[in-house]
Amino acid sequence: MGKVPALWSLCLLLNGFVWLFVMIGSEQPWQKAEAVHSEYYCPWQCLTFVQMWPGSFCVALATRFECVLPKNANSWTIHGLWPSDITACCRYWYLFPSDLTDLMPDLNWHWPSFINLSNFLFWEKEWHKHGTCGGCVETLNSPSKYFRAALDLRTKYNIDSAFQKARIVPSCNCSYQLSSFQAALQPTLGDQYELQCVTDIQVNWSSFPNMYVYTFSFSLAILSSP
Repeated sequence: MGKVPALWSLCLLLNGFVWLFVMIGSEQPWQKAEAVHSEYYCPWQCLTFVQMWPGSFCVALATRFECVLPKNANSWTIHGLWPSDITACCRYWYLFPSDLTDLMPDLNWHWPSFINLSNFLFWEKEWHKHGTCGGCVETLNSPSKYFRAALDLRTKYNIDSAFQKARIVPSCNCSYQLSSFQAALQPTLGDQYELQCVTDIQVNWSSFPNMYVYTFSFSLAILSSP
C-alpha cells in the first residue's frame, strides 16, 4: 500500500477503531498482583482495551455478519478488554445477568452489540473469550470487576470528549489534517500510539482509523478506581 496523504475527513471516523494497549510492566503493581495470587500462574502481562466508532464495525464485518446499529449509536463504544495472547481460559465460568445488575445501564450505552445478538449475549461472548483470562489478577477476578474495569478505562480514555474539545465532528464535507487529530488526542492518549491505514473498497479511499496506544506506566489501581 502506498503512502496515504495525511488528510482525514471525519466521515472516515465511521470506520475507526481505537486500540489501547494497556501495558502492565514487571514493576511493583504487577508483582503485587502476583503476590495476591501466588498459587496461580497468570499467563499474560498486557491488556488491550479497544474502542470503536459504530460504523467501523459494519465495515470490518463486511459480509460475515449482519450489522445492526441502534439509533443512539453516535459515540465511541467499547469493543473489548483483552488479556494478551490468550483466550477462553475457563469455559465453565458462567456470566449471569445478576452479575451485571448495577452496571447494566452503562453497559447498554457504552458497550452495545452491533451484530444480531442481544447485548447480554455479546457480553457473555466477550466474558468467555477474554474476561475469564483476567481472573488471575485481583482487580479482574469477577464478572463485575472485569466489566467495570472496561467502563472505567473508557472514562479515562474518552475519545468523544477529546474530539469535541478540539471541535472535530463527524462530517462528509469537512476534512482535517492529521496534525489536528494528533493535537486533539495528545492530552487524552499521550504520544504512545500508532495509526493503522485501512481502505474501504466500496468508496475507494484510505484512512487512518486505528490508533494503537501504549501506556507503559499503567497501574492496576485504575481497574478498581470509581
